[in-house]
Amino acid sequence: MPCYCVPGNHDIGNKPTLESLRRYRETIGKDYFEVEHKEFAFIFVNTQLWKEAVEGESETQDVWLKERLRVASGKGQRVFVVGHYPLFCKEADEAEEYMNLPIDKRMELLSLYDQNNVVAVLHGHTHTLTLNNYKDIQMVGAETTSKNFDKRPLGFRLWHAGGKLPPEHEFVPLGEPCP
Repeated sequence: MPCYCVPGNHDIGNKPTLESLRRYRETIGKDYFEVEHKEFAFIFVNTQLWKEAVEGESETQDVWLKERLRVASGKGQRVFVVGHYPLFCKEADEAEEYMNLPIDKRMELLSLYDQNNVVAVLHGHTHTLTLNNYKDIQMVGAETTSKNFDKRPLGFRLWHAGGKLPPEHEFVPLGEPCP
């Protein structure tokens, strides 16, 4: 089964630089990319570039994202966006803090996602289970395989990308077979 990575603050720093991006790209691979599967587009983004802008890099990703969303929407694909930082932790209009994205960028992305058939936004960073919605978009931060600050067991979310909306998902604890 393929494994896809997105960079987080422990990979390219809380304030990414051209050097940390270069190192990540040479060692791990692309920091934003798309994978298509059946009627879905999985768009992996580098949210670090939205938390702390890197001149030339943040703008390039934004142009790429808008084009990928436009193409996926034109194909009628349902879109999952995967990144490290959540757009928000509890409410879309909450103040910016260490755990979420700046409000101006957040609102821009929420509008873009709402207009382009995004069905789920998946994130990490908080090490807690977070289940939110924005309009018809699921905003999910899942349990981790390293350390959960909310004392949930280690594990991962198994998503069932089929015909149902909203897409269904379930928790699979480490050490148990996948359903």
